[in-house]
Amino acid sequence: MVKVDIDSLKKRTNRWGYIMCYVPKRGWVGEHVLKVENRIGRRLRRTECVHHKDFNPSNNDDYNLQMMLKVDHRAFHRRGPEAMRKRRYVRKCEIVSR
Repeated sequence: MVKVDIDSLKKRTNRWGYIMCYVPKRGWVGEHVLKVENRIGRRLRRTECVHHKDFNPSNNDDYNLQMMLKVDHRAFHRRGPEAMRKRRYVRKCEIVSR
């Protein structure tokens, strides 16, 4: 996968506060998604998403972004971090924290 030069892309903020970037052949993609994809060297799978640790959708600093399985992300927001499947959650965090 070729890394995307995020700084050169056209950007806008959507109504939920996420910074979106226009990527040719992909359309509008969240800046947080592009940053994590650049870090891990591949596109996110359909079962993965990016969580903002401080719950601020416009804070896309590397330390604030955490790749998670969608099922764990939903559980986190519904019932808190103790509801997540620990083994998969830890494995995904280690991949992103390189």
